[in-house]
Amino acid sequence: MTIHFPITIQAVLQLTDPRLPVFVVIPFYIVEAWNQTGSNIVEVIIDGYETGRKTLKKIGSSDQSDWFVELTLPFCRIANIKVGDTLDVSIKVATNEFASDVIG
Repeated sequence: MTIHFPITIQAVLQLTDPRLPVFVVIPFYIVEAWNQTGSNIVEVIIDGYETGRKTLKKIGSSDQSDWFVELTLPFCRIANIKVGDTLDVSIKVATNEFASDVIG
């Protein structure tokens, strides 16, 4: 069963290498409830700003490995966030449904 309602957590914006994007960590127990096994497309809202669809990736290979979502520098500028900030992160598994106004 895949859960399609958003889950909101607080997460710290992190950077491990200046050559890589910044990211937020999503604890394994949040994703575990979704029964996901590999990278997934999710919809993310950070401090009220929609990021668009993002790829949720697993940090390690353990069943209890946390997951992460990368954020772009332009998004961080728009949302006025920086490394070390604690953020309100709302995340849900993206659906394959299209809005009726897009379909026609």
